[in-house]
Amino acid sequence: MTIYLASPHFELFNHIGKTLSARAVANRTDATFIRVIGSELVQRYVGEGARMVRELFSLARSKKCCIIFFDEVDAIGGARTSGEDSNGDIEVQRTMLQIITELDGFEARGNIKVLMATNRPDTLDPALLRPGRLDRKVEFGLPDLEGRTHILRIHAKVMSVDRDIRYELLARLCPNTTGAELHSVCTEAGMFAIRARRKSVSEKDFLDSINKVSYVIDDFFRDYDNYDHGDDYDDDDDNDDDSLIILSITILLHPITL
Repeated sequence: MTIYLASPHFELFNHIGKTLSARAVANRTDATFIRVIGSELVQRYVGEGARMVRELFSLARSKKCCIIFFDEVDAIGGARTSGEDSNGDIEVQRTMLQIITELDGFEARGNIKVLMATNRPDTLDPALLRPGRLDRKVEFGLPDLEGRTHILRIHAKVMSVDRDIRYELLARLCPNTTGAELHSVCTEAGMFAIRARRKSVSEKDFLDSINKVSYVIDDFFRDYDNYDHGDDYDDDDDNDDDSLIILSITILLHPITL
C-alpha cells in the first residue's frame, strides 16, 4: 500500500494501513479534513468531475487550513495512453488534469495539504507524481512480528480475554498478514467463545480462529530461528534434544481444472 504526500512535514506510523494513517492525521490536527474517494469524481457527464475538483479546492481555500485526502486515487490518476481512448477515459483524464492544475497551477494552492492513497502505485500517471505536486511517497508494508503482536493486543483490549494469552505466539502463527486480517482473527476468536457460552476468550479460541481462516504457516520456521530463546537454549547442531513443537498444520487443497 502506498500513500503520497504533497508536503514533507507529515510523520506517519509503521504497521498501519493508508486509510488508517489518514484517520490518524485527521484526529491529530485542528485543520479541516476533507476525504474524497477517487471513484466519486468519475462522473457520467463531460466536465462534471473537473467541476467537482474545482469546487473542492475552492471550499478548502475558504478554510484557515485544510487537508484533502484522496483515497483510491488510481481510479482517476491512471497513466495516460497514446491509443484511442473512450469517452469515459477522456473524462477521467480531464478530472486528473484538473487535480494537477490545482496542485501546481498558476494560482497559489494556499494553506492546503493533500494526501493521496492507492494500492496500485505502478498505474499512476507520472505527471501526477512530479515534485511540487506530490513530494513524498510513503509505502506501508506488512507488519513484522512486533507489529502483529501489538495489533493483536490492541484488538484484544476491547474484548474479554484470559490473562495468560501469549500474543507473540499468536503473531508467529499469522505471518504475512495485515492489520485487518488480524482483526478478523480476533473477531472469529470471540465467535468461538460465544458458541461455547463462555464469558471470556481463551488462547485456544485464538488458535482455532487462526486455523479456521486458513493462514499458511510459511514464515513460522524463519521467525522461530530469530526468536530469543534465552540463555538455556543451545544452538549446537550436534544437540539432538532440540525439537520444534508444531501446534497444528493446515493443508490447503487447490482444485485442478481438467
